[in-house]
Amino acid sequence: MKKLLVVLFLMAAGLAQAANREFVVSLECKGTAFRPGSFQEGLGDSAALFLSIVNIDGKIQLEEYGGNVYSGGYYGIFHGKDLVEKPFQRASKYKNHYRFQDFDAAFTAGAESGMWGYLVVNKDIHKMRDSSVKEVDAHYVFQAGDHMGGTVDFACSRSW
Repeated sequence: MKKLLVVLFLMAAGLAQAANREFVVSLECKGTAFRPGSFQEGLGDSAALFLSIVNIDGKIQLEEYGGNVYSGGYYGIFHGKDLVEKPFQRASKYKNHYRFQDFDAAFTAGAESGMWGYLVVNKDIHKMRDSSVKEVDAHYVFQAGDHMGGTVDFACSRSW
């Protein structure tokens, strides 16, 4: 009898934990501009991100993400999951945005090695459920090697 109660308790705890996960939105983001940090050229052939955003225990996180950024012969491929939002301490530019730090490329090719930075996504994603907002902005602020860096601007729409 005690074993049955323990099993039931563990199952109930597991169900309660699963109930704290709320799907927010899936986004398809297309690069619209590249703002160089110094002397680089503009956005190359493509920049695209796919983001699945959830709310777990009151914390926004990228449950899964993928995509690519190509600029001036430099290519970064992104894929990962479970990246929790880390708020700005004193936001100056992206005040109404969620920030995902350590948004780093899983694979890079080109003259520079590595591509690391942070991604910000507009908090209006919550208004996309009822279709009152059709598109939100996102920005990838990054550094790649010693010579390349900047911000890739994205326009994100709801992905079905």
